[in-house]
Amino acid sequence: MSQYYGRPPQAPPEDEQIPETTTFHIENVNLRRLTGADKVAGVASFLLLISLFLPWYGVSANGATVTLSGTGVHRFLWLAVLLTVVVLTYLIVHATVGLSQTPMNRLSHEPVLLALTLLQLILVIVPFFDVPDTLIKGVTVNFQYGAFVGLIAAITAVATVIAPFIRSRRAVR
Repeated sequence: MSQYYGRPPQAPPEDEQIPETTTFHIENVNLRRLTGADKVAGVASFLLLISLFLPWYGVSANGATVTLSGTGVHRFLWLAVLLTVVVLTYLIVHATVGLSQTPMNRLSHEPVLLALTLLQLILVIVPFFDVPDTLIKGVTVNFQYGAFVGLIAAITAVATVIAPFIRSRRAVR
């Protein structure tokens, strides 16, 4: 038996325009406000967030392997964690109250999301060029699955946002 506080939630008809609200309530989250690209970028950003805490590096010596997370080796990846939380929050606010009710109403949605996901990608690519090295004979450092999951997720987030950005720029002209 479920209980509702206030009136029970009702889904709006498919052809009805979704009104924008001015306050954030979890029951106001409506994923129909998001485009397909927004949804894919949100899922990819969530996967990126998870991957930042998965093993990114394996250090092997004498047959034993120790794994290290991306944030454990590269402290700047905490910026990627913060940025990913910003992307997810931005998309949740967009799905809840719409952008016209926020201070972001003067900015176009596509360039903002593209800029945020590009910054994510840059922060994730840097560790592939800054691999921790050892000068100890017999000790090797290699990439683990978390690094590849993070890279694929960051590329996916950017790739899905580029096409809507280009279409919005062409529509302006």
